Amino acid sequence: MTRTLLRCLAFLACASFAAAQGRLVAIPEAEPSPALVEAVRVALDLKSEPLRLHLGETAPEGAVLLDPREGAWRWDRALAERMVDAEALVLSGGSFLEWYDALLADGRRMRFTSGLFEALRHGTHVIGYGGAAAFLSRGTSIPRAELDGRADSRRRNPRERA
Repeated sequence: MTRTLLRCLAFLACASFAAAQGRLVAIPEAEPSPALVEAVRVALDLKSEPLRLHLGETAPEGAVLLDPREGAWRWDRALAERMVDAEALVLSGGSFLEWYDALLADGRRMRFTSGLFEALRHGTHVIGYGGAAAFLSRGTSIPRAELDGRADSRRRNPRERA
């Protein structure tokens, strides 16, 4: 209980700063506690339910599913308009690389990406959890094996003798 309270207080300080700096909040936990979610709501003074967008194969109840295997949502004009009109967006699911591929695929700016940037310009709060938080904060640690696509790859040191 004390740990949750301390995390909530730490978040309040970070959220206040983030809200003042551009309305972007990154929370590393993929599945935040209800207390942390409520702390976010209070800190950002949200009057309405945020638009929840989940990257993955299935979405939690009440969230819009962004299936990385199917790309139609990337070009959905209605979704982009909902993003701009929302008071807050909550991005969850996926890993750093999946969000990178979803938002910057083929080096082109899609309607979804444009909607996200437009929402930020209009003062919409964007809250990212887990992999979305890593992408929004523009940095993360990624195991080399994940980048190579091979779990058993090992970086060789030319000075190391067998």
